[in-house]
Amino acid sequence: MTSRPKPRSSRPSLFGRLLDALNGAGSLLICAIMVMVCADVVARTAFNSPIPGVADIVAAVIVVIVFLQIGSALRAGRFIQSDMFLIAIKDAFPKCGYSLQALFDLAGAFVFAVIGYALWPVLARAIEDQEFLGVVGIFTAPTWPIYAVLLLGSAMTTLQYCCNAYQSMRFLWTRGGN
Repeated sequence: MTSRPKPRSSRPSLFGRLLDALNGAGSLLICAIMVMVCADVVARTAFNSPIPGVADIVAAVIVVIVFLQIGSALRAGRFIQSDMFLIAIKDAFPKCGYSLQALFDLAGAFVFAVIGYALWPVLARAIEDQEFLGVVGIFTAPTWPIYAVLLLGSAMTTLQYCCNAYQSMRFLWTRGGN
């Protein structure tokens, strides 16, 4: 089974370390929401008093976690893609397979660039209008940090897709293939 050529260095680049740090932050957020949900269940059961804002926080943080971890998953080759035929094509016809892989990666970069482009005005509006989530008097939190993380995750994933496309094209340029 042919996979994407690995980067030359076994030591992660600064960009790779940044993606790993974002991935770690996402993992810490998973732990935090697990603790919050468990504490909320205990508070509801034992004291008949839910913790305010837990549902709002969990709903927002799930999306944040995805965008924090998606770039690292892509970099590590754990990103979901249907590549059964692509692997067979790479094995039989490497030039064609890596060309298709580069096109897939460029399409992914385009999609995440569009997501980032669409998030920019949303982030600006959230800051300008001081948007918040929750219910006034019970629990409120600003939404702009959420949008900022989504924008950062989109940018990092776009860059990783571009790096992947470059690796596939570099394989074509250096090794050729059929």
